[in-house]
Amino acid sequence: MPFMEVANSGLMYGIAIAIIAFVLLQSVIFLVKAWKEAKRIGMDQKMLRQAAASSAIFSVVPSLPIIISLFAMMPILGIPLPWIRLSVIGSASYELVAAESAAKGLGYATLAEAATGDAGAFSAIAIVMTVGIIWGLIFSTFYQKKLQTTMSTIRDKDTTWAVIMVDCLFVGLAAAFGGQMIATGGVTLLTLVTSMAFMAGLTALSKLPGLKWMESFAMSLAMVGAMGMAILYTGWLA
Repeated sequence: MPFMEVANSGLMYGIAIAIIAFVLLQSVIFLVKAWKEAKRIGMDQKMLRQAAASSAIFSVVPSLPIIISLFAMMPILGIPLPWIRLSVIGSASYELVAAESAAKGLGYATLAEAATGDAGAFSAIAIVMTVGIIWGLIFSTFYQKKLQTTMSTIRDKDTTWAVIMVDCLFVGLAAAFGGQMIATGGVTLLTLVTSMAFMAGLTALSKLPGLKWMESFAMSLAMVGAMGMAILYTGWLA
């Protein structure tokens, strides 16, 4: 059976709908419980409605990179799998790297070439994407409390060292993804540099009077801007 036929099969859609429905149900349950608790402690109803409305509005822009990533992944991985991954846990950067690695492990030059393969290629890519990201959940389930205790101990002993440690973890994460982009060069490198420039500019703007709100949207806007420029770069360098 062809790759894309399996990727967009009824079974995959069924799995995706079931998972998304479960997540939405959780969201509704948390919302209802939070609303009831707010009423119980005497919070003003008007303030609650304003908070709900503002939260809904301010969630739109941060969601744009996710939607764009979904559209970018659909032609090569179908609709259901990216829908599941980006709606529950995962990001375009991780998903595409994992899928690309799996495709190369199967002997394909690119992920797009793997999409012309068979059901076995799709299964292998889906398994690698899933198994590769599941360890964060396992770690959080069994070791999160111990990690929090350890970090609290370090913070109590030396606040400076705790900050340095967290910064190092972040830099290591950025280097893991950024290093590959730098090595690839071309459009990938230009897009990375552009996103950094956008982020730096938006961060600077958010420090100006009246633009504090931009701080919450800087990363999302930088991602959308860099994606748009990537399209232009591809056209210019093609």
